Amino acid sequence: KKNHIFKRPNKNIRVNVEEKILPSNSSNLLGPQVPKYIVIYEVSLGTGKSPSEFNMEHYYKKIYDAGQSGSTIGYHYLVGDNSIYHFIPDNIATGHTGTDFGNHKSIGVERLICKGINYEYAIHNQAKLIATLMLKHNIPLSNVITHKEMQLRYGSEERRNNPKQCPGRLIAGFRGTLNDFRTEIKR
Repeated sequence: KKNHIFKRPNKNIRVNVEEKILPSNSSNLLGPQVPKYIVIYEVSLGTGKSPSEFNMEHYYKKIYDAGQSGSTIGYHYLVGDNSIYHFIPDNIATGHTGTDFGNHKSIGVERLICKGINYEYAIHNQAKLIATLMLKHNIPLSNVITHKEMQLRYGSEERRNNPKQCPGRLIAGFRGTLNDFRTEIKR
């Protein structure tokens, strides 16, 4: 039996998917899209710096408030260690990549990192959700890319020269690499 880098939660633990779809008048709903990519993110202030109150509800309120204040910034899913929040339908574009192409051709899947979150379970849940979305939308693994990669490929010259280092932990190889994460998706 092969050892895997990311530990899975106990099979008796059920991940709760909560539909927290934003109101139709939210400014971060940019119109219809047919997703061709899935973009990997993590929301964090940095290793050990995100307080426990920066939890799922905190980020729900943040994305909700953004949509009520005129902001176009959003993402489709937020994944924690025992729950997933779904904010924006997959077929609706939102401003999550920093690129016009990516905002209108991809699904953004954020992984929550804060004190009190089990990193291993959150990363497993993110991989499992991405695998499900790949099947649902016929998106190949080669089109599952990082926020940084989306900006390098499709960003403005400024973005390509200074892309976000996101998801920072996977890019840095902290407790697993991007290739390890892709293996987890295949699993």
